[in-house]
Amino acid sequence: MELKSINYNTGDFCRYLSNFRVEKGSEFTHTSIVKPSGAYYIPSEEETRFFSLYKSAITNNDDLHLTEKHRDISPFLIDLDFRFEMTDNNIKRKFENTHIQSIVDGYIGIMREYIDLPETVTFYVMQKPYPVIDKGVVKDGIHVVIPDVVTSPSVQYIVRKNVMPMLTEIFKDMDLKNSIEDVVDEAVIERNNWQLYGSSKPNCDKYKITHIFKYQKEVLENVDVNPDDTIYVEVLSIRNKYDAIKPKIEKMNELKEYEEKVKKAKKLKMEGPAFQTNQNLKKNTVDNIDYVKKVVDLLDANRANNYQDWIRVGWCLRNIDHRLLDQWISFSKKSEKFVEGECERMWPYMRDEGLSIGTLYMWAKQDNLTGFMELQKNDLSNLLYRSISETHHDIAKVVHFMYKYEFVCSSIKNNFWYEYKNHRWNNNDCGFGLRNKLSTEVVREYSLAAANYNNKAAQEEVEAEQQRLLDIAKKLNGIALKLKQSPFKDNIIKECREMFYVEKFEEKLDSKCFLIGFLNGVYDLDVMEFREGRPDDYISLTTGVNYTLMNRDHPCQRDIQRFLNTIFTKPHIKEYVLLVLSSFLNGSIKEERFHIWTGSGANGKSKLIDLFEQSFGEYCCKFPVTLLTQKRAASNAATSELARAKGKRFACLQEPAEDEKLNIGLMKELTGGDKIMARLIYKEPIEFKPQFKMILTCNHLPNVPSDDGGTWRRLRAVEFTSKFTDNPNPENPNEFPIDMSISQKFEDWKEHFMTLLIEYYRKYIEGGIVEPEEVLKYTKEYQKNNDVMLEFVEAEMDKYEPGFVTMNDVIALFKSWAKDSLPNFKMGKKRDIVASLSKLLGKYVSVNRVDGWKGWRFKPSAMENIEDDGIDA
Repeated sequence: MELKSINYNTGDFCRYLSNFRVEKGSEFTHTSIVKPSGAYYIPSEEETRFFSLYKSAITNNDDLHLTEKHRDISPFLIDLDFRFEMTDNNIKRKFENTHIQSIVDGYIGIMREYIDLPETVTFYVMQKPYPVIDKGVVKDGIHVVIPDVVTSPSVQYIVRKNVMPMLTEIFKDMDLKNSIEDVVDEAVIERNNWQLYGSSKPNCDKYKITHIFKYQKEVLENVDVNPDDTIYVEVLSIRNKYDAIKPKIEKMNELKEYEEKVKKAKKLKMEGPAFQTNQNLKKNTVDNIDYVKKVVDLLDANRANNYQDWIRVGWCLRNIDHRLLDQWISFSKKSEKFVEGECERMWPYMRDEGLSIGTLYMWAKQDNLTGFMELQKNDLSNLLYRSISETHHDIAKVVHFMYKYEFVCSSIKNNFWYEYKNHRWNNNDCGFGLRNKLSTEVVREYSLAAANYNNKAAQEEVEAEQQRLLDIAKKLNGIALKLKQSPFKDNIIKECREMFYVEKFEEKLDSKCFLIGFLNGVYDLDVMEFREGRPDDYISLTTGVNYTLMNRDHPCQRDIQRFLNTIFTKPHIKEYVLLVLSSFLNGSIKEERFHIWTGSGANGKSKLIDLFEQSFGEYCCKFPVTLLTQKRAASNAATSELARAKGKRFACLQEPAEDEKLNIGLMKELTGGDKIMARLIYKEPIEFKPQFKMILTCNHLPNVPSDDGGTWRRLRAVEFTSKFTDNPNPENPNEFPIDMSISQKFEDWKEHFMTLLIEYYRKYIEGGIVEPEEVLKYTKEYQKNNDVMLEFVEAEMDKYEPGFVTMNDVIALFKSWAKDSLPNFKMGKKRDIVASLSKLLGKYVSVNRVDGWKGWRFKPSAMENIEDDGIDA
């Protein structure tokens, strides 16, 4: 189909425009997508003339394809891109006027939190005449411009972030194919040019104003649309707005913090120049670059339309070979959103995210399996021909070519294999999956190749050549027959071990602490995005549930909230616990906390743990409580429970004996974020950085034999105060009827609970965890009950700046107090008591040759109890 172009014969606009064309790489204000394609710089003094001629071109029905480049500020822009499955030939618009008004209401509510809106705010809503079908997908969209609200990009970014949950609710009945992050286009805020009103993309309908809403004095009213389009051109332009609304003072810090996060995210995506000079140019190269280019040509155009997919193709190509820039540009041009010069600008800064040629092949197979197989056919034919030598090595090369991105041998010695399937690497015992393919798919390729040579022989007139072709076919059929024989397959698999071997593969598995494997894909916590899995994610674990979008009105979500509200009768405690659990989703160790959940039986803590474990699946493990209550194992002893915890995000320990003590040294080691050494029985030791956070559940708090600050900085104890019983006391707000079927409900709840935790993770990364006063107080009481000296000081002494207490008096009082309060307490040596007291009272000093502590005095009641009994020195 020939592209339409601007008509030079019907007006002066194009001749005028050509006067302002600039060279590639120069500063510009506008671009034209097709002939006369290029970039243009319209100075501000030319604006009036520019708009006058442009509007005349609209009146003349010229085909216009102009875009405007963003300035530092712009009117509020909203671009909603909807994708739906095509169910029948009757394409009906899925959204209605009520949806549009709800969108406007939602934006008003969020914008008001961050800026003072003008007295009158007008929303111009634009749509195309009808949806379109593209490769079986129905596409539709809405553009909104708010000319009265001009802001910096940071305000628009944070409003977009906060409005998305609300839009999720608004769109929940629309059966969207794409995610909310994809629906609410982020690129229009500052990255992508904006279509000038009256222009369109080539061979596409124009966006036309369908609704105008005026918000004034807390009322939203409809305004009639003028049939003359030209009166809106200047109103909707993004370059002729010069006065920005400043954010509210009380929101400045939040905006600055969010702006820093946006900058940090951009920095992660483009981690500084990968090259500036020939000396530090990272010249990744591949031998078969022409083949890679052909693979890129197989990628679907939809990957170029979505920003995250588009940038990842760029990262992938940059990692494969630094010479693939032109191929990325060619791929990018498949999108209507293509911006001239954008690929060249970003190429030097491409992030090495681990994306590799394996991911590129996977994308190509997903997008165009037939084309990919056709592309492979020539190389495969050559390998099949070479394998008529019938050596195990040459046949193994055929197998490796066919499956090199699907199978990995992690240990040649132990014959350990993995297969990439369903978004993750699955353990494949002795390579049985690959072995099975030898007798099926590989045999089929040999048989097809043999048939091909037989056909060639049938058409060959030269007898000698005909015989040569028949001999090749016979050998290929012979190999196909052998590939169905067990001893021969054993030898091929043995040879494949070396070809498929990836060094330190198991170390890489589940090492990316920001990724979570779901049954239907991967959630990336770094960018808060759900996507398809990739081989170079190195994920082997799975939650065992599908990822779904949040739907607060779903019956399971409502049931979960009722369940949580009975366990936590105080909302801020529930909020705290959910934030803690959400922080476990990420495998990085930041807080260095050891959590203890306690309370009498039947209080819901174990059920909550059970729901969390069912939701998080293989990312959870259980430790025997003896791991932290018994003496540390010898350095050469097997520590299977720790070795099996590699890559896990959560570990639970349950019910220590009433008199057991925590092994504080090991607890600190496991919560500190440093690498640990562990060993499975009969295996070599492995070293890894723990990703798991721990919760100890108990009815009786264990003893903590430590009085250093490091221990209590880590410990947080939560008391579960609810009680589930057959006959709850109606006068007690913490008692509830027991639900004997609650565990059976978790099967339906677990998917939705995971969605809830991801929503709370958003809150966690934005605001951290605020620890409630009740938790801090309960933990302090726990510390006092474990710290005899602290309990003594708080009971018998007060801070008093002019005061001074002698060492002998304090020790004598401590002995008297301990005898009354702790009959079974074993008195230590004087130097140990002094050391413990000094941690609380400060360093002791000598006054008139008498040792003691300044800034303290005894409580009046304590003076009566001082005894002169000596203490073993």
